[in-house]
Amino acid sequence: MPTSNRRQALIRLGALASIPCTLSAQAQSAPGTYPAKPVRLIVPDPAGGLPSNFARLIAEPLSRQLGQPIIVDNKPGAGGSIGTRAMLQEPADGYTLLFTYISNQVITALIQKPAPYHPVNDFAPIALCIVNTGGFMVVNAALPIHTPRELFAYAKANPGRLNFASAGVGSITHLAIELIKNKTGSYIVHIPFNGPTPAMLAVVNGDADFAIAGSLAAALPFVASGKVRLLARLGEKRSPDYPDVATLFEDTVPGLIVPFWMGFTARTGTPADIVARLNREINHVLASDTNLRKIAATSYLETVEGPPSLLRDVVARDFETFGKVVRDNHITVNS
Repeated sequence: MPTSNRRQALIRLGALASIPCTLSAQAQSAPGTYPAKPVRLIVPDPAGGLPSNFARLIAEPLSRQLGQPIIVDNKPGAGGSIGTRAMLQEPADGYTLLFTYISNQVITALIQKPAPYHPVNDFAPIALCIVNTGGFMVVNAALPIHTPRELFAYAKANPGRLNFASAGVGSITHLAIELIKNKTGSYIVHIPFNGPTPAMLAVVNGDADFAIAGSLAAALPFVASGKVRLLARLGEKRSPDYPDVATLFEDTVPGLIVPFWMGFTARTGTPADIVARLNREINHVLASDTNLRKIAATSYLETVEGPPSLLRDVVARDFETFGKVVRDNHITVNS
């Protein structure tokens, strides 16, 4: 797909407490000096999680291209705000970066009060790296519901009879269903769990009717055993692996895509030439590392190259989309 077309397609996916900066966004570093020492890459997620794994997969070849070690530093907790704030407290010199994703940068900033940071104003986007162009909604196989249209028709006719499991209050899986509920005018009971795996198991065991799979790969064994059924794809197009599974985009909520993305960002004020250098080198890794693309594909993800503005645009888009969901449904958590 041509770069311009892919960029537009990605922008369609899915539907700001400021930290002072000491450097102008237009500041420039001394030519040819970056990086002159190791670079620290903060991941606001536990080791072994999806963001952490991809951060390491990209950091290794990136360090070779930059000629300096990249030290991956996992700082999980508080919805990703601990690691994210740690990056924002460091100098805007390009030596402390953040491997960011939708939950820590956008969702946490929306639901925590007071907001720990502004998802657009406090960050200097570097590169959007990984996207999910459509996850899946799964339903307990005992339910006589086979399409999203059937599910939301039943929910509208029987308010409160259906429930859904999420990975927790304010999680992307929670907000995505609230967004769908708002657009379909249906009342469905929310049951929060402590993470995507317990939420999936609740559907498997019949303790919840449906959920958004935090990982399709994690759901597939239960699909194979007949415990759950793939009900809908949350993307613009049907999956070539599951062509019989309709999309919400086509079947129920035109234009709705639930996004997931990961990428590199820094503090506002990071010199523009450093951002440009990092963007160029990261894009090279994404384009040339066949192992990275293969691993992404096994998780039903894909790599994407583009300018820093691509990450800025998806952050701004999701801040607007899910900001409305949070306000309309009065969703908050204590920071």
